[in-house]
Amino acid sequence: MITKRQYQRLMSEYHGSGQVGVSAMKADVHSQTARKYVRADKPPDELQAKHTWRTRADPLEAIWPRVEPMLAPVAVSADPPAAFRGLAFRHPRVLPRGGPWHGFPAL
Repeated sequence: MITKRQYQRLMSEYHGSGQVGVSAMKADVHSQTARKYVRADKPPDELQAKHTWRTRADPLEAIWPRVEPMLAPVAVSADPPAAFRGLAFRHPRVLPRGGPWHGFPAL
């Protein structure tokens, strides 16, 4: 993946010289990567595949209808980590002790 600025530089250099290798060096991009973008004639954000799948099951799915009403008062309070620790205490099977949320500092 290259930045938008690298892509703009690559295409500008390529349209000027017609040489992918030289354009790639000037844009600070690997020549194979430059070839990919020159052939596609599309910017990086259009070539990037959209991530639409879930990588894991949602741990809050089973308890979400009960959790959502409890979040409204937390939105105005100043201690969301404490509220999440409270959820972990109320639902230990869904949010077991020792998870990444366990170490949230108190505000």
